[in-house]
Amino acid sequence: MQSVCSLGSAPFFYFEGTPPDALRVLRRMEYGLDLICVAGSAEIVTGLQTQTLSRDTELILLPGTLFRFVATSDDFCMRMFLFGEELFQEAALPMDPMQMLIFQEFPFYHHLPDSAFRKEIDCWMDMARIVAADTEKPFGIRIVRNFLQSYLMWISHRMPAQYASVVSGFTRRQLLYHRFLALVHRYGGRCHDVPFYAEKLCVSTRYLSRITADFAPGKTPKRLIDEQVIAEVKVLLHTSDLSVTEIADRLNFPDQSYLSRYFRRQTGISPGTYRKQVRQDGREDSVSH
Repeated sequence: MQSVCSLGSAPFFYFEGTPPDALRVLRRMEYGLDLICVAGSAEIVTGLQTQTLSRDTELILLPGTLFRFVATSDDFCMRMFLFGEELFQEAALPMDPMQMLIFQEFPFYHHLPDSAFRKEIDCWMDMARIVAADTEKPFGIRIVRNFLQSYLMWISHRMPAQYASVVSGFTRRQLLYHRFLALVHRYGGRCHDVPFYAEKLCVSTRYLSRITADFAPGKTPKRLIDEQVIAEVKVLLHTSDLSVTEIADRLNFPDQSYLSRYFRRQTGISPGTYRKQVRQDGREDSVSH
């Protein structure tokens, strides 16, 4: 069975068991995933939030999400398939954009263990295991694309109606707020200024601030952008050997000194100190800041 650590350019693969070490480190996932917890429980980070997986909980994440396993119980077991961003974009073409928003807003679904829905998910996981083994055979990529497209349509059809009704009932201000978060998620690594996002949304920076105040009390648009940027910096400090200068260039900072001052202002420690501490202790949450 292919491991997460050796994906290479594979567009799709299947995995079962306990999380590999590669998923225990905070990283921006190049792959989306669909995961069902078969036994036990796990604490995970998605984006900037910590969540708990329990038995019969399904998790759907779109490509580009910051993700890691924080902790797992001794008996934790999962079934999971992962899909590349290009494959996802092709499979999602017929989908209603509102459905993608639902996936973003409601990534967790808890199923009754003996329900037909839960049993059907196991059937889809069985199919994922089969098609993942054939990606290099003739028509293999077409098969996995058709599989993923069919699964997305199926899960959308079977998804509890209350999720769709919640999103369809969003006001314009709510939709703007969630579009803002999606833009920060997409561009936060390189675009750090509020006017960029306001222009993308065709609103003024003042109006964007009012929307943020309504739906994220105590936080400004700049604060939300900064949280995303710091998460991006931490991922690179922890999971790459890039120098601080190289990270500054990749994340569109003027220079290494500017990034260091920015990071210290946000976290209370320097990038070098963070990298040293997190690598010594082996996990991000061990660093006090």
